[in-house]
Amino acid sequence: MGTQETSAQSTLSYKLAFISIFIGLLALNIWIFFVQGQGTWQIKAELLLEFIAFYTFVFGFLTQTGILKNSRDLENIVRDMTSPNLYEFTRGNFVFLAILFSSLAEMLEPRKTQFNPFYLLELPLLLVVGLLMFVYAAIHIVVIIPMLYIPYAIVSVPIRNIQTSADTIGISYGNEMMAIKNIVSSNVVSIRNLLIAVPAAVFSLMSKIILTLGWNI
Repeated sequence: MGTQETSAQSTLSYKLAFISIFIGLLALNIWIFFVQGQGTWQIKAELLLEFIAFYTFVFGFLTQTGILKNSRDLENIVRDMTSPNLYEFTRGNFVFLAILFSSLAEMLEPRKTQFNPFYLLELPLLLVVGLLMFVYAAIHIVVIIPMLYIPYAIVSVPIRNIQTSADTIGISYGNEMMAIKNIVSSNVVSIRNLLIAVPAAVFSLMSKIILTLGWNI
């Protein structure tokens, strides 16, 4: 009994610490984007929306390529990276970063199966690539994970409701019947990214139009 209580307390402490770190990073991003720096809140919001739209658009595009569809493990990782579950979301993103740095280790492996006369010239370039990857990893952990989780959690609500609907609504087009539930269930990750990228881009564009017309917020 005592062991179970200790385990439960440890799990609770872990979850509280995890959530506290996440909230701290989210607060840091809000402070960076909206408190620090010059410019109006409107301009800062545009920057944030453009950042979110760009990331989710590129991510959504990559999920439609054969790179991520040839491996069940990669599909699961990508699904976790857009999960409304905070722990799955964080785990998926850290696994992605682990894959990224594993590829860097592979690139820096001195033993090659084929001789390359320009190896000494490639080494400095690989070191620069490695440095950029470290910078990106820091941005991914500090900015992308805390800032993108909330949009993914929000858009997952209508998607989950469609997936768990007792009825299946279909649209007839020509001789075929398209079931909405099947379409959504087969493209969850892409739809999550689409539901974030399009509104973010549209709101950013509308904000720019309003700013151009002189209606500063």
